[in-house]
Amino acid sequence: TYLNPAVAKLGDPLEDWYRDPDLWRRVLHPEDRAAVMAAADAARLTGTPFDLEYRVLTSTGALRWLHDRRVLVPARDG
Repeated sequence: TYLNPAVAKLGDPLEDWYRDPDLWRRVLHPEDRAAVMAAADAARLTGTPFDLEYRVLTSTGALRWLHDRRVLVPARDG
């Protein structure tokens, strides 16, 4: 897993993002959460890239927009 270090600008240290797999879900704006999670699940299941803009809440409660791009890279053994 690679995370852009700029994610720390949302208020949580980069190490916390790696350590806590649920942090991403918790920062998603409540009105965007279901759609973002559905898109992420679809990308993971199909292997297609994830490319979406959505809102998140920083650790101070400020609203920010993210452009999130992900590509699933399978392990050598599949």
